[in-house]
Amino acid sequence: MTMSVLAGTPVVANNIESGVSNKNEEVATGSKRRTGRWVTFLTSLRPKTTTVNVSLDTPIEEVVIKRARLFPLRKKKQPQVFTAIPSKTTLNELPAANGNEEWLCLTEALYFEARGEKIPGIFAVAEVILNRRDSKKFPNTACNVISQGSHRKNACQFSYKCDGHKEVYREKKAKELVAKIAQIVLEDRAPRLTGGATFYHANTVRPRWARSFRRTATIGKHYFYSG
Repeated sequence: MTMSVLAGTPVVANNIESGVSNKNEEVATGSKRRTGRWVTFLTSLRPKTTTVNVSLDTPIEEVVIKRARLFPLRKKKQPQVFTAIPSKTTLNELPAANGNEEWLCLTEALYFEARGEKIPGIFAVAEVILNRRDSKKFPNTACNVISQGSHRKNACQFSYKCDGHKEVYREKKAKELVAKIAQIVLEDRAPRLTGGATFYHANTVRPRWARSFRRTATIGKHYFYSG
């Protein structure tokens, strides 16, 4: 089939309106020129379409072309990377967080261990947990870091694991907030604060072990150490 496009524009078939003739009609009429309705590629992307005529030099008995619709590709929204610790207002505006088992464990730890802290303090506690996970001196998953020592009396690394109380979330908004922080830290989308700390304690106590480690940061009501 040879097509001669009358308009000098790339075209894509949208619909062809031509009569269907049988072989007897072809014999009677000879090589009859047929015209069809074609839509340009550029105008097919617009709500209103314009057409140009094309000529079909060879007779055809039937042409079936399905109308095709073109849809713009939607770009997947990338998670926001923060150059500074986001404010509580910014965090509240983010969509609800979700994740895997490590995210669930980290969310739990931040809720029961640090939800009363200011935002930088919560980020810092999350960072310590992941610093331990990445250190050869501690278990290699966030869940195991958090539960380390919980099977022995007074050996818990995180006090809420040995307080004898069941972990029940009573503050919905606080849980939603720390869940977002957990996801951001796990995805490494916020700046580091603690200088690689793997230990911390409240500034109201003076544990003996602190003397053996190097203090790397003071954030909120906690001192952070590397050791």
